[in-house]
Amino acid sequence: MIKYFKVSGYKSIKEPIELDLNPKGKRIKGTKYEYNYFNNRLPKSVFLFGQNAVGKTNVLESIDNLFNIINKGIDLEQQKTFINASTNELKYHLEVICGNDLYTYKLEINQEKILYEYLSKNNEQFYEFKDDTLVSNRYKDFKSLLSVKSKTTILQKLKDNIILEISEFIEYDCMFYKIEHGMRGYKIRDEEIKIFFERKKDAVINILTILDNSITDFYFLDLKDNSYKMILKRGDIDFGIELESSGIKKIIWLVPIIIFTMENGGITLIDELDSSIGTISLIRFLNSTINSEDNKKGQFLISTHNPLLFDTELLSPDQIYIVTKEDYATKINSLDSFELRKDKRKAYLNFLRGDYE
Repeated sequence: MIKYFKVSGYKSIKEPIELDLNPKGKRIKGTKYEYNYFNNRLPKSVFLFGQNAVGKTNVLESIDNLFNIINKGIDLEQQKTFINASTNELKYHLEVICGNDLYTYKLEINQEKILYEYLSKNNEQFYEFKDDTLVSNRYKDFKSLLSVKSKTTILQKLKDNIILEISEFIEYDCMFYKIEHGMRGYKIRDEEIKIFFERKKDAVINILTILDNSITDFYFLDLKDNSYKMILKRGDIDFGIELESSGIKKIIWLVPIIIFTMENGGITLIDELDSSIGTISLIRFLNSTINSEDNKKGQFLISTHNPLLFDTELLSPDQIYIVTKEDYATKINSLDSFELRKDKRKAYLNFLRGDYE
């Protein structure tokens, strides 16, 4: 799970923006926010609020981009399309907890090569690549991994050499889900997804009944073309998934991701969770899944337009980030960094007034 993230030079993100999720020293246990945090006091969810076109999606995409680089290596030609034209450099700083270990990874690139790269585990440095020089007190043969002009991350070269000590970091799971892309059709073409739904039927139904308490069961209809259609049951009446509301369809396609992340750990990035889902249903959904006692492993970073989620009765101020745009560049601030008014319950009204911009 992410403890700290900073990026600059990614698309609309010109100057550095950061998500500092480190514990702020406040008491959490026994408060209304207790189940919003893991035992290590990192938040289970972080919400990005902002108007259209301020860069909320770019913040999530920048995180996804870095995890793709960590897991799959870097494609500098592709990265060129992401680098902000004003900075000409893309810079990352990530601190992530995998199991019981803290990894710190830093990466800086321009359109031609990797400028800087750094990795440590539990504050013990693995390597530092700077000024075309690779330094490591831990591994004496590291220089054999370095080419004259580095276009591949040292991390990827280590992956090829099977360094088990950092394999959990390289393989850490991060998924990006653009919710508006969910359920474009009604067919399931991946049998593994069907099997997952069937294996987790009780959990799936529990989530669906939050949105529609008339749903009692579901099954799959074999369409005989290597695909399946979900059928929802309300009592004795069957309803094909194509007849359901956009909100039900989208949550159905999000449910496996949420259950998988909660059970196995990792990070899920969700763009515009509130799309087509009513506020009351959404709050119930969050309280019973992501920010619940049952979620012991999965961290979720979510963008939203819904001001009614901007509620300090629902979320702690350091779970709420306000995304704005200034001089065509994306800015981000935690609500915790502002001096809140006495009546925190009306924080969303202050947000609508633009008090946090």
